[in-house]
Amino acid sequence: MARIQTESTKEKIKNTLRKNIDKSIISKMCEDGYSASKIAKEFGVSKTTILDRLLEYGLQTLGQIKKNTPSSICSCGKEYRKVSSGKYCPECKYQEIKKLRKQVKIDLVEYKGGNCEICGYNRCIEALEFHHKEPNEKDFSISSNFKSMDKMKKEVDKCLLLCANCHREEHFKIRDE
Repeated sequence: MARIQTESTKEKIKNTLRKNIDKSIISKMCEDGYSASKIAKEFGVSKTTILDRLLEYGLQTLGQIKKNTPSSICSCGKEYRKVSSGKYCPECKYQEIKKLRKQVKIDLVEYKGGNCEICGYNRCIEALEFHHKEPNEKDFSISSNFKSMDKMKKEVDKCLLLCANCHREEHFKIRDE
């Protein structure tokens, strides 16, 4: 019976602590760079209790501020949270990568002569593909990798530039052998 009494007394003390977390003290701790976990440890309560108090008092830890504050503005005018050294929001970054990949393909197609090495097709660059002559000598897939232009050219030297139709026919011949 005494044990049950003790546990209920502990609960009463804990509940009193939860309710009596002074706003000025918790505010000062936030300003001093304390995390919610560290504040909870200092008060002897759970992190959830501290997060509830922060919300109730309209306060944030530095970590919460960093997570919730856009740290940069993209050239398109959108605010975004800067995760790395990039200068674009995710949408613009995707568009920039897309442009870069297209330019790399244009440069590599021009490097290989600009037309299908079997039939001479050259009307649509999207229909031109690189076919590795010896698949076991392939270091990487050209379409899905960004390397230096020298490395890309070195890999393209192991390839034939083919239109989509001739490329499929080449693979059909390989499967049939």
